[in-house]
This record gives sequence, C-alpha cells and structure tokens, in this order.
Amino acid sequence: MASRLEAWKVLPRPERFTELYFGQQTRQPETFQPDDVQVISFTVHNLEQRGTDYRYVIAAHAGDKVQVLALGQLRLDQDTSQSIEQAVSVPPLGSRVEIRVQLEFQGIARGQDTASLETQSIHYWVNRAT
Repeated sequence: MASRLEAWKVLPRPERFTELYFGQQTRQPETFQPDDVQVISFTVHNLEQRGTDYRYVIAAHAGDKVQVLALGQLRLDQDTSQSIEQAVSVPPLGSRVEIRVQLEFQGIARGQDTASLETQSIHYWVNRAT
C-alpha cells in the first residue's frame, strides 16, 4: 500500500532546496574604482537531502555587457554550508554595475523524482566612485 501511495505522490516528501545568500555580517560594497580589488562573500547551504556538487560564476553585468570575474566549485554534504570569499576586480563596464553570483547544481525539483539542472542567483549593485 505504501508503494502505491508513494507512486501517486501523496505521501509527504522532504523538502529539497539549496540556500544561496550574502552573509548578514558582510556588507557588500556600494561603489567601485575600475579594476580595484573587492572581496565578495556568500554562503551556500545544502538542504537537497543528499550530497551535491555546485558550480558558481561571479560576473559583472552592465546593460548587454557581461564579464566573468571568477569561477569555482564545491561539494557539500546534506545540511552543511560553506562560506566563500572571492577577490575580484570590477571592470569599467559602466557607471552602475550589477555583481551577480550564479549557482548551478543537479537538484531534484519539487514533485520530481530525477535530478535536473537547477540555477539560482543573488546580486548587488555598485556605482562607479567619482
């Protein structure tokens, strides 16, 4: 009986998700001087109910211009997290630049049984210092 209920997806299933966030203690820069080094700090927390491999891309966006600033990868066991600090140079793409951290991983979306490519991102804006 339980296998039939499982097949019908009526039994409760554990939530599967990943948290990606800037730390509360870390304030992101508000301004930049082109090519000066800044440190970006963010945390990945695995709640996927299994070990998961993550890839991240940190990029600067200004209009249709995009420049990759850093790439990385990590593996996290269930219910573990890792804080990452990455030094980057913000390029002179414009007077206002979006700094985006994008995370990619094989996750199991709600209501699904198999893994698929999942993405999520966080960002902040910086203005060119005058």
